[in-house]
Amino acid sequence: MASSVVAAGSRTGAALCAAELLYVPLMFAFCPAKENIRRKYTFAAVLAAVATLTVAVGWTRLAARFAEPNSYALRWDLTRSSWEMFLARPLTGWGLGTWSSVYPGFAHYDDGTFVNQAHNEWVQWAAEGGILLFLLMLAFAIHLIRPAFRAIWGLGTLAVLLHAFVDYPFEQRPQLAVFFFVFFVNTVFFSMGDDFSDQGCELRNFYFCRSY
Repeated sequence: MASSVVAAGSRTGAALCAAELLYVPLMFAFCPAKENIRRKYTFAAVLAAVATLTVAVGWTRLAARFAEPNSYALRWDLTRSSWEMFLARPLTGWGLGTWSSVYPGFAHYDDGTFVNQAHNEWVQWAAEGGILLFLLMLAFAIHLIRPAFRAIWGLGTLAVLLHAFVDYPFEQRPQLAVFFFVFFVNTVFFSMGDDFSDQGCELRNFYFCRSY
């Protein structure tokens, strides 16, 4: 996954993947000492695979995108326009799926190019569905936090929600299906282990130690 993000030249995706790869080793401290050695070898193998595949696909495109001046200027303009759309109809919004039709009336810059999404799903949810949809998605994101940190593989759901601030991952159907599958499985595991939630760091990271 990490190498595919590098190949695609996704700056935010690369940053989120790097954060996850840095976070995982910290969790080893909470696993039983006898199990640490195997997991360290496993993680070392994962890092080696990531490095090898990254070299294979090349990081030139990603490096070039990081070097772009004012690379997020257009997305900031889209966010401003989307925010103004929300302010115009804060309660009801403009309707789901209408962003691309309504946007031209709020555009700060128009070179004739069709813009399909706001590249910020959070403000787009507010613009299309009003304050109620935004609060619903915010509550959903908050609900994901504890289960995601309980099982290490659940962190990907939080990464997708963070990526939604600068892109539109929820508009990608295959990715959306994977997201909700992981969300469902993660929530089930969390509910099974909820009795352990207040018994120390070792038990809070039980699922990480067992599943990694």
